[in-house]
Amino acid sequence: PDRCGGIPDSAGTVRCHNLALVQSFCDKVLVLYDGKVVESGKPDDIINEPKEAYTKKLVDAVFE
Repeated sequence: PDRCGGIPDSAGTVRCHNLALVQSFCDKVLVLYDGKVVESGKPDDIINEPKEAYTKKLVDAVFE
């Protein structure tokens, strides 16, 4: 689904700490730690099956 204001083939960047919001509105997520990307992927994949320890800590802090 198009999630960027109804404009086809458009993109945007959102910086957000609210994982529920990210899960609802973003097509791709980058998880940063100390300014470096530690994990990237679809929001559902990142939230439901985090691969990196830092990402797991973030998800656990919000959803448990």
